[in-house]
Amino acid sequence: MRHGAKYPKVAEYLTKYKVEMLIFYDFSAEHWTHIRTTNPIESMFVTVRLRMNKTKNCENRKTTQAIACKLMRIAEAN
Repeated sequence: MRHGAKYPKVAEYLTKYKVEMLIFYDFSAEHWTHIRTTNPIESMFVTVRLRMNKTKNCENRKTTQAIACKLMRIAEAN
């Protein structure tokens, strides 16, 4: 692994669980959207990612974090 010397624990984890992490790609591409959106954590981040991509006026880190936090709270409530 390329960064194994710098991040040995991460490299060990990725090596150990490689099959489980890549099983997603065993399904055909047409099913990926449905599989991905059934994960509640991923669904929340998709919501945040979509909104952040549309919002171009986030000029600093604090504003961006506040918006992302608010969006996650809304998504969590739903």
